[in-house]
Amino acid sequence: MMNKTKKKNVYVKYAVIMCISGALGGILGGVMEMGQVHGVLTGIQEGMQFFLNSVRNWMLPLMAICGVIALVLCEQYMGRLKRAGEAMEQAEDEAYERLDYELEAAGSRGMIVSFAGSIAMILLLATGYSTKYIESLNGSGIMWFLLEILTFIALEVYLNVWQIRYVRVIQKIYPDKKGDPTSLKFPKQWLESCDEAEKECIYQASYKGYQTVMKWAPILTFVALILHMFFDTGILAIVMPSVIWLVTSVTYCRACLQNKGEKLSK
Repeated sequence: MMNKTKKKNVYVKYAVIMCISGALGGILGGVMEMGQVHGVLTGIQEGMQFFLNSVRNWMLPLMAICGVIALVLCEQYMGRLKRAGEAMEQAEDEAYERLDYELEAAGSRGMIVSFAGSIAMILLLATGYSTKYIESLNGSGIMWFLLEILTFIALEVYLNVWQIRYVRVIQKIYPDKKGDPTSLKFPKQWLESCDEAEKECIYQASYKGYQTVMKWAPILTFVALILHMFFDTGILAIVMPSVIWLVTSVTYCRACLQNKGEKLSK
């Protein structure tokens, strides 16, 4: 009886959420018909365009600043990795476990910085990476843009090389870790060389990442829909999070089905 009540409560809760969402959408649509709101939205759009133009005009200095910060932090973490690895060769059990954690922390933080730096470079370049903008440039403007492209490429190459260096350092400390970091099969090769405890940690972290994507993909899709309604941002901004949402869901369901099928076949 209690199970049936709980099931009914779930449906009621879902219905209430849908009603509230519909009511909010109706209120928002009604408010949009007010002329004052259109003026506010126009002001917001002009402010956003001013911000993008400012970032575009200062793209090269901003890239240089982001690049220097990423380089300093990445090399700092690389130094910690190497020092921890050298200390682990002479460490006892308790000290070894502490150094192993320091090794993992330095590597994880370095990878976060390298990914964040790479994404920051892409976002900065995106402010001027369009045919319309490039065609509007004069001779000196084109030279500056080419310099920005070269800076972007140099920093992306460095960050990717840093990740390869990180893998090589770990493989030097743990010779049983296999895999070529330049290969598309590297994740599979690395996982196969891990012991059961390490695999369990990877699985838990992967599931946490899956949960994060499944939480934010619907939110970003909804936000993209709203922004497109107000600012005509284009359908691609809606398609991208929707595709990520779909691919992640399908991949997870297929993997679950495949794993169960393999267990039945044994």
